[in-house]
Amino acid sequence: MQAFPHQLSFHDKSAIPADREAALLTEIKDWQQKWRDECRMREKVSAEFIAAQKHWELSNEELRLKHDNELSLLRQQVYILEAKVSYV
Repeated sequence: MQAFPHQLSFHDKSAIPADREAALLTEIKDWQQKWRDECRMREKVSAEFIAAQKHWELSNEELRLKHDNELSLLRQQVYILEAKVSYV
């Protein structure tokens, strides 16, 4: 565990029990704050990932629709050209 220079560490066996307990409580509070910070960061990253995934899905769908429309137009043009060729 990390001992902070301005505080006693609960690993310090030479400290009196009350000081060790206070150092332990302080260290616990520090770790609890780090845990809360990490949870908030994880939630933020998770939300950003979900938003990016939705954006990607929308972009993918738009590209698929554009591709389908272009393919439909090309098929129409091929049909018209084939009709012109067979007419001639």
